[in-house]
Amino acid sequence: MAKKDYETSSDNWNVADSYSKIKIMKLLMEIDEYIKIAKTGVSELDQEFILSPQIKTNARIIALNRFHMTLEMLINNSAFGVKKNDKELLDEWLKALKKIRLDKTYNVVRDKDRRTSQVIREQEFGIVLNILIDIHRKILIPLNDAGMIYPKGDDDWEMDKDI
Repeated sequence: MAKKDYETSSDNWNVADSYSKIKIMKLLMEIDEYIKIAKTGVSELDQEFILSPQIKTNARIIALNRFHMTLEMLINNSAFGVKKNDKELLDEWLKALKKIRLDKTYNVVRDKDRRTSQVIREQEFGIVLNILIDIHRKILIPLNDAGMIYPKGDDDWEMDKDI
């Protein structure tokens, strides 16, 4: 019997499954954490009582920046696998992300001892956070339609089905 010069479709699926888990699902999980930190400054409830206000402020700023960066990565990692019309939407959202000025969401201030700290501009920060959350929410639809979140063709799966 001759040796095969090609991979079977199940081998390809194994690669696609790994890619999806690492390059898409991992980013989606990270985004949830960044949203939580950007809103509260902490990832766990007990940290709320331990961490200083300045550390929580710094964490919120860093989380917003990482949320933004992770959305860009998510779009870039998934654009090849979505429908043409959805790819155009992803391109629009990527352009919108590039226009966001994260540096306008906080100020750097110096105290009398010349130490610097960051102060969040809550209104601007909130606007940017809500834009990022909205883009994230919209991205989920084409990703799911392409089978990158829930497998396509599983007609037995119903989101509203009682367990």
